[in-house]
Amino acid sequence: MASALHNPAIYLVGATGLTGNDTFQTILASPSRFSSITTITRRPLESKLPVPSPATPHTNLVFNFKDPKTWNLAAPATSTTAAVANEDKVFVTCLGTTKAAAGSIEEQRKIDLDLNLELAKAAKAEGIETFILLSSTGASATSYSPYTKMKGELEDAVKDLGFKRTFILLPGLLVGARDHTRTLEGAAQGLFKGLRAVGFPLLDRAGVDADVLAKAIANLAHSKEEGVQ
Repeated sequence: MASALHNPAIYLVGATGLTGNDTFQTILASPSRFSSITTITRRPLESKLPVPSPATPHTNLVFNFKDPKTWNLAAPATSTTAAVANEDKVFVTCLGTTKAAAGSIEEQRKIDLDLNLELAKAAKAEGIETFILLSSTGASATSYSPYTKMKGELEDAVKDLGFKRTFILLPGLLVGARDHTRTLEGAAQGLFKGLRAVGFPLLDRAGVDADVLAKAIANLAHSKEEGVQ
């Protein structure tokens, strides 16, 4: 059995989304397990939840997502992250949007595929050895669905970067609270929550609690299992 990383330093993209925010809160509340967490956002992060005490040291990096040349993952030089070896640095992306929010499939691809891939390249260039990607069930570069196709293309591109450890999560519908409602997805969430209450047996295949994914991500961040998982 592979041993665990020692108090890894986390880089997290997508902290304002459903799973990303749960991941952020999970890591923030676990100072004994993580040396630091650095969130990467396009505007200053404003969490509506109280900061736990004690909390994992947090740094927020604001990136111009349209200009990768300006990104600097080494920016928090005064934080505990600077003292952590690359072996113990973990990059997590929960970044994603919807066609409705983006305006078109083409615009969605710029975020779900292009931006995520540029961030993965930046992590690789920084020497980070562990990459955790939140993808989607059914992801395949040969899919006829534009959404699962872009997810599959991203998975393949990330694998090709050759991180020492790559973990890809493939959830179905994400269940949990959102800051803003996506109408159809919100209705589906309500249905799945109702089915869960009466013990519907296929629920786990169709819907996953975001906080369960967050805990899984936190656990994977400690794994030294090499290769693509």
